[in-house]
Amino acid sequence: MVLSGLIWPTVNLNATAGQPGDSDAAVRLVMADNGNTARYLVREQLAGVDFPNDAVSETNAVTGVVVFNANGEVIQDESRIAVNITGLTSDNNRRDGYIQRQILEGETYLVVELVPIQTSGLEFVLPSSGTATFDIVGYLTVRGVTEVTSRRVTAQFLEISMTGTARTEFTFS
Repeated sequence: MVLSGLIWPTVNLNATAGQPGDSDAAVRLVMADNGNTARYLVREQLAGVDFPNDAVSETNAVTGVVVFNANGEVIQDESRIAVNITGLTSDNNRRDGYIQRQILEGETYLVVELVPIQTSGLEFVLPSSGTATFDIVGYLTVRGVTEVTSRRVTAQFLEISMTGTARTEFTFS
């Protein structure tokens, strides 16, 4: 089996103003309790099959918060998005087990984590309506290895809430 893949968490965020005593927080985007999904798409080539197959696996075990100061800069120490990979499921239990145990080493590393460090193209003060596309850069940790990554975000703003999709591409190697 040859694997290459994409991962694009889709998240719903509720934006609330920082409370007094919340360090330098001007805006705290807290993920909603439900409606969040992280998924990956894998193009796999199975032995004995002439054409590739696109497999999709997803989980709703996504939590997080992104905090901005009054200048619109991400407060790194207070920002974190985490995906518990043990809940990743697709249409094939064998694939799920292989991805979780062999590729992601889920018995040792239960969580994939993104610590946002900056945004590019996001206006501050955040809009109260409309859509925006911007990049969020952060430290992505998978299997104990941390690398800087960038995700393209498409977001919709409604008064005090934000819904968006973040996407990035990577190879499993």
